Amino acid sequence: MNVFRSLREAHRILGMNARNLDYVGTYNSRESIYLASDKLKTKTRLSLEGLPTAQTLFVVENWPDIEAITWNELPASFVIKPAR
Repeated sequence: MNVFRSLREAHRILGMNARNLDYVGTYNSRESIYLASDKLKTKTRLSLEGLPTAQTLFVVENWPDIEAITWNELPASFVIKPAR
């Protein structure tokens, strides 16, 4: 028996679509959802409110931005994330 299918059938796992329809869209304005969907905008807003955020090393918007990164100067540990 497939464990994930059993859990889904028992309604113990909330899928992303159901989560968005039942909770995110119900309890948040479109403006809030848009803000939260963009990591850079969210980070800016959190910083303006005085909340700590992780350091952003680079923002990549196109291929030349990637080529401009000095990879050997990055910290030993870092994360690359899409903005949305």
